[in-house]
Amino acid sequence: MSLLSVPSKILESYISDIVLKHVTECDLLTEKQWFYRKGHSNELLLVLLTKSWRQAVDNNLVVATAFIGFRKAFDCLSHRTLLHKLKIKFGIEGNLLSRLTDYLHHRTQVTVVNSTQSEELNVTCDIPQGSVLGPCLFSLYTNEMPEAVTSGNLYLYADDTTLYCIGSTVDEVCM
Repeated sequence: MSLLSVPSKILESYISDIVLKHVTECDLLTEKQWFYRKGHSNELLLVLLTKSWRQAVDNNLVVATAFIGFRKAFDCLSHRTLLHKLKIKFGIEGNLLSRLTDYLHHRTQVTVVNSTQSEELNVTCDIPQGSVLGPCLFSLYTNEMPEAVTSGNLYLYADDTTLYCIGSTVDEVCM
């Protein structure tokens, strides 16, 4: 990490803290998101899940589980959709929304192959890799995912997702 990126990381951390404080105090995070929630850790989520699965198996039920890791998760976030969600769903506005907009916009990328550089293109999707703010913004972007699951349970931990169903038979679970 260069010395120039240290202030950027500090600012990202500060903004992330403000955003998380807001969504926590306003109770806007789904209870199924375990990232950035006090008293919730990856380990405690695993304990909760395995306890549920163990109880189901002990009761002769079938458990089907899918572990989903979004490949290049931060690369697919639409800036427009994210900013809309931050404003409408999470009530983020004013200077904070302006800072987040500036953070996402006005970024470009180029590709260099054999010393030949492509033209500069605007980046309209993604959050910078290795950013402090990335996991926070991704968690907010995917906050509504558990509501879309009508059969089974879905839990989130940043960009890792666990989906599981419990039923009497394999046919019942896989429907």
